Amino acid sequence: MTWKPTRESSKLLLESQRLLNEYTGSITLRQLYYLLVAEGKVQYDESAYRKVKNLMINARKHGRVPPTTFSYDYKFVDEEVYGDIDKYIEQVVSSYRIPRTYKQPNYIEIWVEREPLKVYLDSLVSEYDIPVHVTGGYSSFSFVFEAATRIKAAAERNGSPRILYLSDFSSASLNMFDSLSSELSSHLDLTKDEISAIMLRVCVEPEHIVTYDLPVLDTVPESTKTLLFEETYSDILEELGLPRLPIVEIESLNPLDLSDIVSNALFSLTDQQALQEVALLEHDNRNKLKERLGVTNE
Repeated sequence: MTWKPTRESSKLLLESQRLLNEYTGSITLRQLYYLLVAEGKVQYDESAYRKVKNLMINARKHGRVPPTTFSYDYKFVDEEVYGDIDKYIEQVVSSYRIPRTYKQPNYIEIWVEREPLKVYLDSLVSEYDIPVHVTGGYSSFSFVFEAATRIKAAAERNGSPRILYLSDFSSASLNMFDSLSSELSSHLDLTKDEISAIMLRVCVEPEHIVTYDLPVLDTVPESTKTLLFEETYSDILEELGLPRLPIVEIESLNPLDLSDIVSNALFSLTDQQALQEVALLEHDNRNKLKERLGVTNE
């Protein structure tokens, strides 16, 4: 049975094929969708995501893209490489990499409330080797305990841990952030001021709502659960002409804008010269490995 996509679907398929060809490493369907959104090829909503999903299903069924493009579990074993020791050594050398966190003054993690954002952020920060963790809202004891363990170890190595927190802009999300901060400060035996220097809300913040013209989906009624939010934001929201208790979802940010926000935050916390030095060190060490293992360039 042949497949004849519409003119609109054909254009989207060509753009998708181009992005897949340009993308290095494994990719998920959600990542492809975010890339299409970033280039303005589709809208940022569930309807557009379903359109991309269905398009890719048909494209894989009919041989327009490889059927394993978005596979999570399929692992190809190159038997020729494993059967030829020289080729195997070449592969080992080429895979040598120094984490870009090496020599950095800050240990950085990114925390998000929901899984879908992690997919996009993983690809966004991969060049920095920064981990992205999903809090799931009000996180479990295990999540906070493990985070505290990582941060203690990082403080001994690097000295300055930083957690960049990305979430919706709402009273509920702020309460989640405050709860996590309190629990983490307890595990680390830090004061409120000390933990506030470690856990940083990156977005969404009031200035982003105005700058990027983000939609206010709803407002919540005033209650005891909104007190912290009002104490923190009421003055600036009034000054900006925004509702007193708005709900603005982080997913309403265009991925390109989100990329800019995260990149600017990371740029201020990373030593760019150290990144270049590590890249050069990696290159030199690969050459040393080649010499020691007797690998010759063709």
